[in-house]
Amino acid sequence: MSKRLFLRFFVLTVLGFIILGILSIKNPSASASQQPWKTAFVRRGGFQVSFPADWEEIMVPPDSPDPFTAVILISPSDSPEDHFREQVGISIEYRAYSSLKSFFDTVSREVRNTPGVTLTNSGTSTIDGQPAYWLTYLWEKEDDEIEGLVYLLYGKNAFFRIICLSESKKFEEYQPLFQNIAHSLILNPQSESNNPLSSQSQ
Repeated sequence: MSKRLFLRFFVLTVLGFIILGILSIKNPSASASQQPWKTAFVRRGGFQVSFPADWEEIMVPPDSPDPFTAVILISPSDSPEDHFREQVGISIEYRAYSSLKSFFDTVSREVRNTPGVTLTNSGTSTIDGQPAYWLTYLWEKEDDEIEGLVYLLYGKNAFFRIICLSESKKFEEYQPLFQNIAHSLILNPQSESNNPLSSQSQ
C-alpha cells in the first residue's frame, strides 16, 4: 500500500476521533429515537443532510488539515463514562476516478491495507436516487474496537464518502440510525437556508 493511500484513509478516519475526544466530556441527553430530527445545508459541497436534533454538527472549513471532510455529525454522550461518541462524517473528493466502481475498489483497498482494520462486508444501495456502494469494517485499536459503515456515491461532479463510526459493541444498535442519516443525503436541495451553516427543523 502506498504511503499516500494510507495517509488519506487515516486522515479521513482519525480527525473525527480527535474531535470526539475533545467533546466526550459533555453531559448525556435523551436517545436519538426520542428526539426530532433537523436538516443542515452544507455549503462545502452544496448538499443537505438530516440527523437527530440532539446530535452536534461541525462544519469543517476548507483550510482544515483534512482536505476532504465537509461536515461531521456527533452523537450525545450516553453517560459520563462514555469516552467515544458515535459520528457520521461526509467527505467530498474531486478526484479522477474512472467510475464509482473504481472509487469503491480504491477505498476497499485502503481499508484492507490499513494495519488493524478488517473489511467485513460490502454491497450496493442507492442514495438520493444515485447508485451507491457500502462497506463495513472493524478497526482493532489498543484499548477498543471501532466498527465502521461507509457509503460511496457520485454526484455533482464529485465522489462522496459517508463514514459512520461507533464502538463495536454498540454498532448493531446504531447501524439503523447510521443508515437513515446516510439515506437522508440530498445532493441538490431545492431550497437553502439564508445562513448555509445553520440547521433547519425537519
